[in-house]
Amino acid sequence: MKTNVDTHLKSWGLLKDERLEIKEDLNGNACSETLKFSLCNNVVLDMNNVNIFSGKEDCLDIVRGKNYRIKDGVFHCSGKQGITIKGSVDSVILENIVFRGNPKNGYVVLGQYCDYDVVHKPKTKNIIIKNCWFEKPSCGITLWNAEKIQFQGTSCKVNKVNPLIVKGYFLIRKIYDRLKYGKYGRCKSREILYKDC
Repeated sequence: MKTNVDTHLKSWGLLKDERLEIKEDLNGNACSETLKFSLCNNVVLDMNNVNIFSGKEDCLDIVRGKNYRIKDGVFHCSGKQGITIKGSVDSVILENIVFRGNPKNGYVVLGQYCDYDVVHKPKTKNIIIKNCWFEKPSCGITLWNAEKIQFQGTSCKVNKVNPLIVKGYFLIRKIYDRLKYGKYGRCKSREILYKDC
């Protein structure tokens, strides 16, 4: 398996009770992800209807944490997916977002494998997609290790990955990560692996 080093145009980690604004268009085509959140709690991102152009993988990657609200933006999805939410994230509201383009894996991908899944973690859950518009509704949402999502004023196709494929894929990745990086995978230590908001 290939090892990638993720790069981001803008990234935030360990934020608590923050309101962030983006006031200009962002193009992450030279990065893995245009925007990245990691292990944040109670964060609102107001995009002021600007355009977010995809990195090689995502427009936005959210890993771990809880209570995110992402609103009022236009995601141009030309990478693997538009938004990825993974790592047992609990509670995300995507509100008033326009999704354009033709991403390979879907506009929103939930519960995909991440470095923290080297040990058993709960599913990504409590995701609400509210008043969003999808240029190609068939690209829609892809569910890996995630609970059912709630739609409010939004419709698109939901593609659920077969649970046997999810379990098999996660198992292979866990074994690979432990063999290559040790007991705690790329996290290197128990403290990082089990850190909570």
